[in-house]
Amino acid sequence: MTDYLNSWDLELIWDSGYILRGIYSINDNYYSDRRWKLRYTTVPNTCKLTVDAWTGWFDYDIEHNIVCSNDGKVIVAINTQHDNSREDRRWRVKCAKMDCEFADTWADSCTKKCKIYANTPTVTTNSGVDTVTWNSPSTFQSYNWEMSIGPVGGSLSKISGSSPSTPKVEWSTFNNWQTSDWNKQYQVSLTITDKNTCNSQRSLATTFTHHCSCNSNSDKSNGQPSITATQTKAIISLQTQLRSYCSTRLFFLRRFNSFETGLQSFTSSLDVEITKCLSPPNLEKDDLTTLGRISSELGKTVTYCAFVVNSAMDYKTDYNTLTNGCTTIQIAFFTTVSGFIRSAGGITPIPGVTLTYNIGGITGTVQTNNAGFYEITVQSSTITSSTVTGTITPQFTSAGVEHRFTCTGYPGCTAIDLSVPIDKRNYKIQRKLQHAQDIIVDFKDESTVTISGKAFLDDTALYTRDKKPCFLPGVEICPYQVGQTTLMSSCTKTSTLDGSYEIAVPIGISVNLFPKYTHQNKSVTINPSVIKLEQLEYHYFDQDFFVSKTFQVDITVAGGTCKKKLGETTILEITMPSFCPSYTRTETIIGGGIFRQLRLPISDFKVKVDSIKNDVFGSSGLEIIQYLENTKQRELYGQIYSEGATSGAGIVKPDSSSILKFDFNYRSSLQLSVQVGPEGVQLCSGAFVVEENNPTNITLLAWESYGTAGDCRNVGNLTVNFKDLVTDGSYTCSQYNGCGITLNLIDFNRENRSGVITTTVPGLQSGYLRSVIFDYKDAGRPNYPVHLNRDVIVTGKKSLGDSFTVTLSEGNPITILYDPPGSMSTSKISQGSSITSTFTTETSNEFGGGVEDEVKIGVDGKTKACTGFGVELCLETFEATVYGGVRFELKGSDSTKDVNTWSHTFSLSTSISTSKYIGNPGRYSDVVVSSAIALIFEKVYVYSVKRNRTAGTCEVVRDISVTWRPSVEGYSIKTIYDIENIEIPNIKELMIAVKSRIDKNVYSNNAEGVELKSLDIDNLRLLNNSLNNWQQIVNLRDSRKSGTGLIAPEDFYSQIRCQNAKDTGKESKFDNCDEIPINTFSSDGNNIFYSGGGIQFFLSAEWQRSHENPYTETSNFEHLTGIRWFKDITAFGFKVKNEFFGSFTYKRSTSETYITTEDKKNSVEFTLGDIHIGDYFNVKLMYDSQFHTPYFQTQAGVSSCPWEENTIPREDPRIFITGSPFNYLPPDSPVEIPVRIVNRSPTNEARNYRLQPRLGTNEKGLQLNLNGAALQYTFLQDVPTTEKGLDLTIIATRNPTSYNYTGIVLDFYSDCELGIYNGDGLARAPLTSSATFDVLFQQYCSPVNFAGTLSEDNTFTIKLHTDSTYTLLVQATNPEHHITPWNKHPKLKYVTVQYRRVGDTEWERAFTPTGNFANLMTDQTGFAEVEIDVTLLSDGKYELRLLSYCSAESGLIGQQTSSTISGSIDRVLPELFGSFCQPSDGEFLPGDEISIFFTEDINCLTPYTFTIHMVIHVKQDNKNKTIIIDNDDLNIQCQFNKITLAFTSSNLQYNWKTLLGNSVSVFVEGVEDMSGNVMEKLVTWEFDVGVWDLDKTSLLLSLSFPELTDQFKANPDIITDRISSEISTAAGLNPNQVEIMDIKKGMVVDVTFHPGEVNALSASQNLAKHMESASESSIWYNSHLLKADLSDTECPIKNTCDSAHAPNLIKFMGIGSSCFVISIIFTTGMFFHSKKKQESDNVIEMTHQIKDLEKPLI
Repeated sequence: MTDYLNSWDLELIWDSGYILRGIYSINDNYYSDRRWKLRYTTVPNTCKLTVDAWTGWFDYDIEHNIVCSNDGKVIVAINTQHDNSREDRRWRVKCAKMDCEFADTWADSCTKKCKIYANTPTVTTNSGVDTVTWNSPSTFQSYNWEMSIGPVGGSLSKISGSSPSTPKVEWSTFNNWQTSDWNKQYQVSLTITDKNTCNSQRSLATTFTHHCSCNSNSDKSNGQPSITATQTKAIISLQTQLRSYCSTRLFFLRRFNSFETGLQSFTSSLDVEITKCLSPPNLEKDDLTTLGRISSELGKTVTYCAFVVNSAMDYKTDYNTLTNGCTTIQIAFFTTVSGFIRSAGGITPIPGVTLTYNIGGITGTVQTNNAGFYEITVQSSTITSSTVTGTITPQFTSAGVEHRFTCTGYPGCTAIDLSVPIDKRNYKIQRKLQHAQDIIVDFKDESTVTISGKAFLDDTALYTRDKKPCFLPGVEICPYQVGQTTLMSSCTKTSTLDGSYEIAVPIGISVNLFPKYTHQNKSVTINPSVIKLEQLEYHYFDQDFFVSKTFQVDITVAGGTCKKKLGETTILEITMPSFCPSYTRTETIIGGGIFRQLRLPISDFKVKVDSIKNDVFGSSGLEIIQYLENTKQRELYGQIYSEGATSGAGIVKPDSSSILKFDFNYRSSLQLSVQVGPEGVQLCSGAFVVEENNPTNITLLAWESYGTAGDCRNVGNLTVNFKDLVTDGSYTCSQYNGCGITLNLIDFNRENRSGVITTTVPGLQSGYLRSVIFDYKDAGRPNYPVHLNRDVIVTGKKSLGDSFTVTLSEGNPITILYDPPGSMSTSKISQGSSITSTFTTETSNEFGGGVEDEVKIGVDGKTKACTGFGVELCLETFEATVYGGVRFELKGSDSTKDVNTWSHTFSLSTSISTSKYIGNPGRYSDVVVSSAIALIFEKVYVYSVKRNRTAGTCEVVRDISVTWRPSVEGYSIKTIYDIENIEIPNIKELMIAVKSRIDKNVYSNNAEGVELKSLDIDNLRLLNNSLNNWQQIVNLRDSRKSGTGLIAPEDFYSQIRCQNAKDTGKESKFDNCDEIPINTFSSDGNNIFYSGGGIQFFLSAEWQRSHENPYTETSNFEHLTGIRWFKDITAFGFKVKNEFFGSFTYKRSTSETYITTEDKKNSVEFTLGDIHIGDYFNVKLMYDSQFHTPYFQTQAGVSSCPWEENTIPREDPRIFITGSPFNYLPPDSPVEIPVRIVNRSPTNEARNYRLQPRLGTNEKGLQLNLNGAALQYTFLQDVPTTEKGLDLTIIATRNPTSYNYTGIVLDFYSDCELGIYNGDGLARAPLTSSATFDVLFQQYCSPVNFAGTLSEDNTFTIKLHTDSTYTLLVQATNPEHHITPWNKHPKLKYVTVQYRRVGDTEWERAFTPTGNFANLMTDQTGFAEVEIDVTLLSDGKYELRLLSYCSAESGLIGQQTSSTISGSIDRVLPELFGSFCQPSDGEFLPGDEISIFFTEDINCLTPYTFTIHMVIHVKQDNKNKTIIIDNDDLNIQCQFNKITLAFTSSNLQYNWKTLLGNSVSVFVEGVEDMSGNVMEKLVTWEFDVGVWDLDKTSLLLSLSFPELTDQFKANPDIITDRISSEISTAAGLNPNQVEIMDIKKGMVVDVTFHPGEVNALSASQNLAKHMESASESSIWYNSHLLKADLSDTECPIKNTCDSAHAPNLIKFMGIGSSCFVISIIFTTGMFFHSKKKQESDNVIEMTHQIKDLEKPLI
């Protein structure tokens, strides 16, 4: 066979010159194609082929039978092609004719011809063995020979032999005899095998007849096989013996009468010697269950026959007789019933159970084995029916107890005796069994005995009232059969009610009961550890267990955190409320102790402080007890048993050492005292006196007093409410509710005690008399809170709110201090100087007043502070005084102006240095010091304390004052960064605002508007001058970079050394100056080299000078002319306000500003250093010739954190992202973002970096994760320096609200520089590299949900109406409208409505009434609606859903559907179901039902939509009377398709005599079905009411006595007897005629009036009259008659009855004379209420018969 010659869907061509013998293929459903193998053979040497051309194509999709011809042609080539559209192949072949030639004579291997001998062989048979004999010529008799036999023209089969005169062989010797063509022409050839001999001869053709019988086949049946048959279950087994050499196939036949059916064949092997007869290796079987007609053949005889064939020789045996291959067997009925009998738990087998059976008359018994298994087998030919009745009954008795068996759940399971109570019945199986059926029936042995007992807590009986131990719930009792290791049944736990348990086990076994209880995951010892009960035959009680485990309990009753004693004796009460109510244990703490230790069992208990005798306060202890009550501490609950329950207040659980600690903590009333200010602070009239704006301490002390036990000064961390009314500042404690402050231990007068120290800043804005308030809410004394209020007097100045500010700045630098490179480098200058300025002010009178006071500039004092961006300003002295005692006058009401000339001096002794902190190196940190004056005018009240020491009194006095005070901004100290990034931008912003006002001409046309415009023009000029001055300062600093104004160090030291001599004119060029600096540079050079890591270089110079020189560079404040004054804002306030309160106009002054240097030392110093190992700098040192400060020129170096100018950075971060955009991503699949980070450090060192997404580039919220954590500010430590870098994988997942994320930027920062930058210490951007990427997810198809009525009701209904078109409004919503509206979705094709009938699988698209698809499109709110046409849909139940379709892709990308809503289309009106109106016989008797049925379920919701009228036709005194009863007077029940109605008791309780014997008509209309279709027809029917003896009828009443509810709860028996007596008296009945049936909630009493001497109906009338006339003192006052219904019975009195009083109802039912109380209650149809009066068998039968009557029955 070839290999596969083609691939899927490809062409196959086979043309190899061979002859096709067979073909093989395999199929693939995916390709819908086959692959092919071919089997072929070679062309014989004696044959040749004549090949035809290709045939035509045998086309696609047609079945073909390809045959070359019948004249010896064969297939030698195949060609086939596949078509994908048809998924099929077409074929064509080549045929060839094969011609073979055979010579008349056979030639040998010699060169000469051989003589042909035409002799005929002889075939003989001897005892069934065929022999071929050859009469050979004498010339061959002395040679060795070979004989060949074969068909004419075919190949020969050879055997060899030695030289006999007559060769003779057996036919079976030839190997291919079985495949020969028997009874055909054969030839025999004889060949001499000696060489060089003409040696061949061939016989003439002859026909051989073969005999097939075996030697043992003496009957000469020509090989007919023998056969026997046996039946096992439903299987007939056939055993055969073959007796033929010729058989190749074996056949069987089944014969019923003349009907034969072939069974199966058996093929024998091909290599079996002919001398041996064959037997089939397997037993042949006939399964009779497969024969459809076998049920009619049971018990009949069936014949089986066998015969063999050999198709090659046309051989077949005869099977017509029983001796010739046939046998008979009678078919037997067969069935099996098997199963297990186990204990009730279904686990334990029950051996030895006897099962008696009767199956189709075949009886017998079997027993269960040790596994509880039984099997009943019945096989009988006497049973001729395929179905018989079988009964199987189990029986077993052990230990004298007859066992009870059940077979619940199996068909035919029947109680043996129905009279036995259900829980005691024994069951059997009685059911139909079929032929060849295997039935499994399991029984359970329900016979059990009960073992019961309790689990007790040992030693608890000592403390119980009844001296019985307390029980323990939750103890597991586990039953094991003795000798077994598996549970007999599940363990049971002792009850939470009484600690009891009960276990049912099978009778007769031996049981071990093992108790088990764990606490804190440890087993608890229980005694006894096992209870062993053997050969259980009876119930066992009082099998009790005892648990002796106890726990340590520590009880402390003390005062406060100091654990003070509370009294001489403390009495404790311990109870177990839930476990053991009678358990009470009293313990005492005596001798003033506070502690008691006990041991308690496993339980939940309560510890109560019962009383405290002789308390420490000299009282009875009641106050302590009340405190414990108020704080919920008097009773604490211990949980040992339920320690795993939820904890709560007042609950104590065992600690890790299994100890329960009860802490009853009493707190004495809290004592408080306060001190404001330092100790010894002066008081005024009991108030503390403090100064305004002077930080002041407030000290609070707290303690508790415990009488004779002393004080406790450590009260713990209590929280006291503090209200600070001293300060003007706004913080939590100064608010209305104050704040909570926690007490702790403080050091007060060298004593640790409870208190708290806080600080306030006193203020005067809200007055001078202030206070501090403390409150403490004591939970134990809710009506007595602790309160402390102390007054505080604040002295000082109170601003009246009239304040104005102006800033005067020259803009000329006094000095510039340059920041050296390096993170540890600083530069510092110390100067002593005085700056004297003179200027003129002109003020308007708009301040008003007439106040005259001295103007003071500044305050004297010494402070120390550091301020500025990158600058340290350490102020030692800041003085400002007014020269000449200048006074400032404010004059009255006219418009005159005051002109004042001001002369003032700043005396400054400062130490200024550049920042020593890491960050913002170089130029930005250079410090500029310039002169500026900010003056603030303020009007104030001045408060002070005036004391009369003689009288010992004091009072608070108030004065008015006007002051000037300087602002710290008056002396400008700015860094270059401040100037460039704050001052200059702010001035530009203000200039734009002022210029805009001028350009828009916003001014009025009056004089004020002209003045305002003039002032704005002056202000714009002012701002422009200030801008130029600031820029000039920056330019001056930057000019130093080029070397301008710089001198070498040696020149600087020479200059400052000789400055004094030059100033005084005493120095000659030959003299040496006498001032020598501390450190100097040599003249060799001025370069400094230093490295990082903490090494510092320090250099300083100091000199002294005294000189006064006019500073001609000043502009005398010319640019401040016309400056406006705005309230509470500096002159450059940068916020324009319309309101102003006057102005200063600055005139040019003829005076100059002088700088006077007094006799103070001046010094300059610097330190060079860097904290980072690896940094190094090459710095050239110069000095500023104008400001005498050092200037640093960085020549080269390496720096980091931060990198500094003119050095190589040690960090060079790079980041790369490949593959962006990342698109076509599944919506909910994460995407991997490959990120490569590279550290290209020029110094080849690992550095720390930080990776984070740039703020604002990921606004849609793509979720980024790195190494399992959110990517926010990811720190990357020691990133190595390699160009390959580090490859990171960031996992990106979609935010549920977005799909496309573009322009996301990742920043790769220097970690150190980023930290400095974020701390506002770096002016430039940190070293960073960035990469951008996009992520685009595939978008889900839009979701869709139902909205409106369909969503709210979750159903729909289409009912019948008059229009010809039926439609349904469908409303929908897009839940993601806020994300993607439907009209914005890129792939959404449509949103439509689909429907299908319930039960169908395919959905259909709905249409609108116009014939279009019912598509939806939302409005601006995301809602849509469409009407669908359902006119052509047939009635029935349907389902609706909404579909959003985007594409044919699978999943939610392609489409989404809503939830399914089910509804109905019902356009059929309800109809009456036949004529099923009850009572159907036309007569109403007790037990009958008044009802009507409809063709479908109807609307039964109340109030009912239908109306019912019942008309009673009364014939009385030969007159006709009509009574009409409607819905309100009828009891109506509506359910499904049925309406049931009854007479109400309120209408008929006294009128039964009127009703009996009369006719009733019923009318029903307005019935509607569940879809709202209303029935158009009126339904009516009539019936007569029968007659029965009302005197022998009982009456059932329901009465309510609400006033007796509480009395009944207290004494139910007494109240019940009283009610019975009151009813019999009121109704006029004998007491034995009244029976209380039930008393329900709300004191509703059900009572029966039995027939007797007084008619029950008359009695009820008596009762009604009595109730109407009842007085307030009677039990009948406020009582109500709720119901009164008839009961048709003739039992005259309760508990007595005989056959003479058989009720009419029972006679009507034909049951007998048994007596019941039968209540006919006309509510839900007519149903029975029965109460058994006598115990007898026929009473039980009656109950069953009643149950079989009209439903429903109660």
